[in-house]
Amino acid sequence: MELKDNAQLQHLINCAPIGICIIDANTFVAEMLNQKFLDIAGRTETAIIGKYYWDAFPEVKEIYQPHLEQVAKTHKPYHADQVEVKLNRYGKAEDIFVTFVYAPVLNEEGKATKIAIWVLENTRQVNERKEVDLSNQLLEKERYKLYEFFMQAPAGICLWTGPDLTYEMINPAYQKILSGRKLIGRPILEAVPELKGAPLIDSMLDTYYNGTPFEVHELHVPIADYEGGPTTDRYFTFNYVPRRNLDNKIDGVFNFVFEVTEQVVARKKIEESEAHFRHLADLVPAKISNALPSGEVTFFNQQWLDFSGLDFDDLKNFGYHQMIHPEDVPPFSEGLAKAAASGTPFVSEMRFKNTEGDYIWHLNVASPILNENGEITMWVGSTTDIQKLKEEDQRKADFVSLLSHELKTPVTSIKGHIQLMQREIKKTEFQKERIANGLDRINRLVLQLTSLVSDMLDLTRIETGRLDLHKENVNLNELINEVAGDFKLTNPDREFILNHNAEVTAELDHDKIAQVLINLISNAIKYSPAKSPVQISISKENEQLQVSITDKGIGISEKDHQKIFERFYRVEGKDEKQFSGFGIGLYLAYSIIERHGGKLSLKSELQKGATFTFSIPLEA
Repeated sequence: MELKDNAQLQHLINCAPIGICIIDANTFVAEMLNQKFLDIAGRTETAIIGKYYWDAFPEVKEIYQPHLEQVAKTHKPYHADQVEVKLNRYGKAEDIFVTFVYAPVLNEEGKATKIAIWVLENTRQVNERKEVDLSNQLLEKERYKLYEFFMQAPAGICLWTGPDLTYEMINPAYQKILSGRKLIGRPILEAVPELKGAPLIDSMLDTYYNGTPFEVHELHVPIADYEGGPTTDRYFTFNYVPRRNLDNKIDGVFNFVFEVTEQVVARKKIEESEAHFRHLADLVPAKISNALPSGEVTFFNQQWLDFSGLDFDDLKNFGYHQMIHPEDVPPFSEGLAKAAASGTPFVSEMRFKNTEGDYIWHLNVASPILNENGEITMWVGSTTDIQKLKEEDQRKADFVSLLSHELKTPVTSIKGHIQLMQREIKKTEFQKERIANGLDRINRLVLQLTSLVSDMLDLTRIETGRLDLHKENVNLNELINEVAGDFKLTNPDREFILNHNAEVTAELDHDKIAQVLINLISNAIKYSPAKSPVQISISKENEQLQVSITDKGIGISEKDHQKIFERFYRVEGKDEKQFSGFGIGLYLAYSIIERHGGKLSLKSELQKGATFTFSIPLEA
C-alpha cells in the first residue's frame, strides 16, 4: 500500500470506526491519528502528533516496544486481542481492555515506511462478559448447593413428572423410605402399587393439574417394607408442591416426605401408658399429681379431689395453691425452683386444707422426670398424709420435756448426797470397801441418768429449734486432752492414741463440742473389744478443723450409714443387741456439729471398725 494523498488518507482515517494512528517506521514518530484513537488513548492530539510514540505512551513501552520494533524489522503485523493495559487517561490511571494491530505500510520496493496502529477498546464488552461469567459461576454454584441440599436433606424428596407421575429424581432419604425398589423412570403406581385407590394419588394429581399444594401430617399409609412384600402400618408427613417450567406451566410435582412411624407409635404407647398411669393413680391411696416443668399442675388423682372437695378445673394450673397453708407457699415455691435448677426431687412437709377447712400435714415429694439431655419434661408429685406422725412426734417431744423436768432435780440431789456419803464413809472402816464400791456403782448410774436427761433436753431443743450455742474461743487440742484424760481414768486398760496434727483454736461452744467428743468416744469404747485402742486425731484442711475418732470394733453396715444420724435410729443386728442405748446420741452430735456449720460423717465396714469425723469451718 502506497500513501500518495495525505489529505485523502486523513479523511479516511477520520471516518474509520476504530482508533488509528500512523507512525514513521524508522523514527516511530506519530504523524497522523483520528479522534477515536484520542478517545481511547485519553490524551490530546498535541501530546502525540510529532512525538516519539513511546514518549506519548511510557506506561506500556516496556511491554509493547519490542513488538513494534519487530514489525518494522520483519514487516509482519502484530495482533493483540482484548489485552488489559493500564493507561493514564487525562491524568487518571485506568485499567482498560483493547484489541490492536501493529500493521506495516510498505512502499513499491517492499520496504516499511509507515506503521499503522489499529485499536479498538473492548473494556465494556469484557466487563459485561465477566459479569455474565460471574453470574454463570454463581448460578452454577447455587445449582450445586441446591443439588447438595437435595441429596443430603434429611427429608425424603422426589420429583414426579407427567400425568402418570413418573419418578424423575429422588434423594437418598426418599430411597431409604422405599428401600430396595427401582424408582427412577417408573410411574408411582408401578413402583408403589400399594397406593392404588389411595386418596393420596388424587391429591398428587390435583397438585399436578391445578397447582394446589397439599400437606398432611402423620398419615397412616399401609406400605410394604420391600417391593412385593406384605404391607405394614406406617405413618408419613407429606408436602406436595408443583414444579413450573420457564413458561410457568406445571410439568411436575415435588414431594417432601418424613416417615414418622416411630414417633407415632411411641406417642401412642405414651398415651396408653398415661391412661394406664391415671387409672393406677386413682387406685393408690397416696395423692398423685402431674405438672409441667413450670409447675403448672395438669393432673390430680381422685384422692386429691376427694380430700379437697374441689374439681380439677379449680385446681389446674396454679389453682392448687388455694389448698396450701399460706405460710407454706413461699418455701414450697422457692424449694421447687431450686429442685428445678438442680434436677433433683424436692421433699417437703406441708399443710393442705381438707373439705372441713382443717390444714393437714403431708409429706410432699415432687420428683422431676428428665429427658436424655437432663432437661425436666414433667413433675410427678406424691403426697402422703403424715398428720398422725406429726401428732405422735409432738407427743414424744412433750413426754421427753416432761420427763427431763421431773427427773433432773431429784437426780441432782441424789448425786450430791452420794458424794457426801462417799466422803463420810472413808472416815471409818465399817464395811468401807463394800459400801464404797456400791456407792461408786450408784454414782455411775446417776451419771448415766444425768447424761440421758441432758440428751433428752437437747433433743427437745433441737426439735423446736431452740438449741442455742454459746461460742467462745476454744483450744480444741486442750479440750480433746481433757475429755480423753477423763476416759483414761475410767478405762485404765484402754489405750487412747492422740494425734495432734495441728494446733487448732476456734470459736466453738465448749460444752456442746465436749458433749460430741464424749458421745463419739463412748461409742468407740462401747462397740469395740475391751483392750483395743481408740484413736483421736485433730488436723486442719481447706480452712476447716477436722477431728476423727477411730475404733477397731464391730463396724457399721453401709446400708445404715445414711440413717445412723437419724433420731431414735438404732442399728439392728445380733452384735448390736448386746448394747443398750436410745438412738439419740449420734443424732444430737450430728445436730450440734451442723449448728456449728459443719458436718459429721462416717466411714465403716462390718467387723472392720468405724471412723467418725466432724469438720467445722474455722471461721464458723
